[in-house]
Amino acid sequence: MNYKEYHKDWDLGDKKYEVGDIVTRDGTDEHEILTIDYDYGLILVKCIKEPFAEKGEEPWIALGETEHNLIRRYSLVKKGAK
Repeated sequence: MNYKEYHKDWDLGDKKYEVGDIVTRDGTDEHEILTIDYDYGLILVKCIKEPFAEKGEEPWIALGETEHNLIRRYSLVKKGAK
């Protein structure tokens, strides 16, 4: 069973990204997509702009760090260079 069959409620809609695209989770952060796995709805991203953090708090991800996460949590900022 693949992602699309198992997680029918996790519809990706029009989220068809490509490696190199820049995406955000909350609008204050930016990440470059390194890999995409549409079968499981996952992407590997690298932080290129840290998210906002309150004074004295650490951002949830640091510049240059990578993270695997669900595609549906991200929105497109701009298409990568082809």
